[in-house]
Amino acid sequence: MARLIRLADELGRRQMRRERVFRDRTNPLERYDDSEIYDRFRFRREDTFELTDMLGDEIKSPTNRNHSIRPVLCILTALRFYATGNYHLVTGDLFGIHRTTASRMIRRVSDSLARRLDDTSQNEFEYVNRKGVHSINAQAICDSGNIFLNGVIRWPGGTHDSRILTNSEISRDFETGRISGFLIGDSGYPLRQWLMTPLYVAANRKERRYNTSHKRTRSVIERTFGIWKRRFHCLHNKLRMTPERCCVVIAATMVLHNIAMRKGLPDFDDEIPDEMEDIHGEYDGQENGQEIRRQLIDNVFA
Repeated sequence: MARLIRLADELGRRQMRRERVFRDRTNPLERYDDSEIYDRFRFRREDTFELTDMLGDEIKSPTNRNHSIRPVLCILTALRFYATGNYHLVTGDLFGIHRTTASRMIRRVSDSLARRLDDTSQNEFEYVNRKGVHSINAQAICDSGNIFLNGVIRWPGGTHDSRILTNSEISRDFETGRISGFLIGDSGYPLRQWLMTPLYVAANRKERRYNTSHKRTRSVIERTFGIWKRRFHCLHNKLRMTPERCCVVIAATMVLHNIAMRKGLPDFDDEIPDEMEDIHGEYDGQENGQEIRRQLIDNVFA
């Protein structure tokens, strides 16, 4: 009888013990806490689930095999690559997957995101800029809240800003009156009735005030680019892909930047390399915005 009581007591103690939980060490959502997830993937835990809901049907594996990669892990793999710009081998090691699998997952997520922007590309030799470096010239328009309103990501790095603008849909929209108002551009862009550029030489007080206001307003796009690049280090590392794939990745991160800004996610204080100096110079063509700019200076900045 005493032996039976001891066995019953032992059974009761075992039942009261905390059940052991075996975590999936290849799933970062189980491996890291909330702050570690944000630092590594640039988005919060709940954000990854929202992205999965948004993109899941487009990125899920076409196979019905039991061990296909779940969409949420596809999202995390792509986010890690965008955040670091690491080799696919390094990114894949974090999840215990082969580099070719990581590459395929990054491609799916990037394609799905980039479809929300227009983006094509040309031949690789055209992507060598005047410094002999492969690069892509990304044109973007943002609002005061650092949200990208328009992006053109398909031109070689040596292409002049004015050419990109002239051949863009946004230019045609302004020219036809479909969109009204003013854009602010630096001296690499042409002066137009709807695009205000700075004066090369400010000859008086009102012109100096115009240039000062123009510079302060234009700083918003510079700040937006800084926030964008700090969140996604792949943008200032070398993307080891074809120009076509680079354009898709850049477009994908632009979409993710807007999502992060609308959610009010905090910026990162990572240092980024100094921007390459302006290799295009000032635009020296003739456009018909002179009178509009003069009226703006006289009426607003006098």
